Amino acid sequence: MKHKKRGAALVTAALIALTLGAALVFTACPNNAGGSGGGSGGGGTPTPSADKIYTVDGVRFKMKSINVVNSKNIGHPDVSGNTPHAVSLSAYFIGETEVTQELWEKVMGTNPSHFQGAGMLPESGETQKKRPVEQVNWYHAIAFCNKLSIACNLEPCYMVTAGGNQIDFSTLEYSAIPTTNNTDWNNAAWDTGKNGFRLPTEAEWEWAAMGGTEDKWAGTDTESELINYAWYGVHSGSKTHEVKKKQPNGYGLYDMSGNVFEWCWDRFGPLPNPLPADYSGHASGSGQVVRGGGWYSSSSLVARAFRSSSASIAGDNNIGLRLVLSNKAGGTPTLTVRFGVNGTGGTIKAEVDGSEIISPAQVEKNKTIVFTARPENAGYVVEKWTKGGSPIAGETATVYTHTVTADANIAVHFKTVTAYDIYVSVTSNYKAYVYKNGSPTALSAQSPANYLNCSTVKALGTQVYIAGREEDSIIKPRVWKADGSRHWSGTNGRSSAYDIALHNGKTLVAGRTYDGTDAGASITDISDPAHPAVTFLYKITPPVTGAAAQALCSESGKVYAAGYKQNGSTQTAFLWTLPDGGTVSEVELGIMQASAHDTGHSIAGVCIQGGSVYVAGKKLWKVDGTTVTEINVPDAAIITAVCAHGTAVYAAGKKMNADLAVWKIEGVSASLYTTVSANNSNIYALCAFGSTFFAAGTIYDGGLYKPAWWSIADDLTVTEHILGTDSGAAYGICVTPQ
Repeated sequence: MKHKKRGAALVTAALIALTLGAALVFTACPNNAGGSGGGSGGGGTPTPSADKIYTVDGVRFKMKSINVVNSKNIGHPDVSGNTPHAVSLSAYFIGETEVTQELWEKVMGTNPSHFQGAGMLPESGETQKKRPVEQVNWYHAIAFCNKLSIACNLEPCYMVTAGGNQIDFSTLEYSAIPTTNNTDWNNAAWDTGKNGFRLPTEAEWEWAAMGGTEDKWAGTDTESELINYAWYGVHSGSKTHEVKKKQPNGYGLYDMSGNVFEWCWDRFGPLPNPLPADYSGHASGSGQVVRGGGWYSSSSLVARAFRSSSASIAGDNNIGLRLVLSNKAGGTPTLTVRFGVNGTGGTIKAEVDGSEIISPAQVEKNKTIVFTARPENAGYVVEKWTKGGSPIAGETATVYTHTVTADANIAVHFKTVTAYDIYVSVTSNYKAYVYKNGSPTALSAQSPANYLNCSTVKALGTQVYIAGREEDSIIKPRVWKADGSRHWSGTNGRSSAYDIALHNGKTLVAGRTYDGTDAGASITDISDPAHPAVTFLYKITPPVTGAAAQALCSESGKVYAAGYKQNGSTQTAFLWTLPDGGTVSEVELGIMQASAHDTGHSIAGVCIQGGSVYVAGKKLWKVDGTTVTEINVPDAAIITAVCAHGTAVYAAGKKMNADLAVWKIEGVSASLYTTVSANNSNIYALCAFGSTFFAAGTIYDGGLYKPAWWSIADDLTVTEHILGTDSGAAYGICVTPQ
């Protein structure tokens, strides 16, 4: 065999089918392992696959079958940066154990492990060669996968090009594998169409570690029982141990928690949410993902959702690997489809059979890909779709479908909307107005003597709505249309409408509701204004004396409402989550401290960016599942508005010197974007349209606080507009294409 160098594997041919409860396929390399075909990603009931056993020069190892995963949760509420999120995976096989020292030596001709020899002997009753291999870097790991694939007559998955030539792994010497940072090896490519051994993706690793449960550790949800499943911390004796000495998890996998960390294919970085189907990591990152924890790790580090990374060149005595095989159904050829955005203005999503794919993707021939263009905001629209750089005739819609018949490169081009309308909601002298391009329209009241107050204005589809309240002897919630007419007149007293959003075709209002029995923070479905449906997010219970939902946003499958609970003079901010078909959950954000610049408003806004929820309420919080981070906004006295734009979040408020400003937030890092006004003023709302920001609030002018709005161009030119001559405030602003 052409790779038999430095003690490379000697292999013999045999194929024996075994039935031992669960199906097994036993294969001695170089024959391809057989077995019943597993399902592929994209729906349907997966066909159970046989586990596979391979033999390399007398060393046996088992690959356990994992069936198709369709939109199931991984992550854990206790783990920051990896809270529960959905994953979809094609069927695959994963090693029953970590790669042992004996298997590594049979394939690579050497054993680099730290834990061997004098002073590093195994525990009494354990076998040295069956301890996990360690002290191998990521380059070693992918080389091992390729060499093992060749030994088993499978197709190597990884390609490394050095000096313009692709490395031949069948002849590659162990000493030629880099131990210092190497750009060529960092740029290794994975050919997803190949059937050989490889490293697991991070998502594959974690799904397998769960073992069909939501346990915190691989095999158990109880820390006192963890010693039965994992070698870790003080329970490891400061050494590695023979594999399969602890109990397995629900999928029959050993040492998924503890013993050694395990290399994954992915580069480390923040997880997107939702996670694309068969997600395989970032194009670049701070290192390679390692999972599972090791012999020295604490219980928190061996939790199956704990994420960590290491430099590709790290060959530590606590890092090993576990193998994966793609479960190829076989037969149907795949083609490479690349896709993306040409320029700026939005993002693109691609789906096959309802599952998201990422570029470049291997897609079966004659499958249909549904591309969806997602403009950053209403200020961008699709200009054209191109294939291979050439415009696709007649395709300017948001959705484009493509049947795969050959390799393709699809791109969407966005353009800026140049004609638009600006709507501003204003309360002045106890009356409410909506200004369209500077011209006011009074919002109707049931009685001319009643007081009106509007809180926000939003464009939902083709209609513009204003939310607020009307007061005679009691306060009642209202939603108006842009022509001033009342769209919904809530009849419940002591109730208010603060924000409005569209979700799954339903028009939802965030507010405070009293239905005669219960009172509290609520979401009301007013899709049929004559028959509103109230969902209480929180019902007031002593010692809480008040509560309201004041800001609303949604994403696929979930609605988020931000608001407060009041106990005496203390207001505490909360974020409520209402999943489709699920029950309400809440996260406490923190106390909203008053300041010298306090506007009197509580929750001022909520938005979603990169899977995280950002809430403005005098302070600024970032929420990931149940993990809450208060963001330190430099020189900010109070935060009163927030919106997502591009890949960042922008927050508006007052600086310590009372100037109005906008800050840019990326993750949890905040920096000043621009100063808006030096007047004694306030900002209550912020939105983006194209590359321009629009803010609404008040300007102190002529001895009065007057309603006003500002535009902030991409060159940071600020233009202010005062609305009317009376005192008042602009509480909402939105911009729509004409």
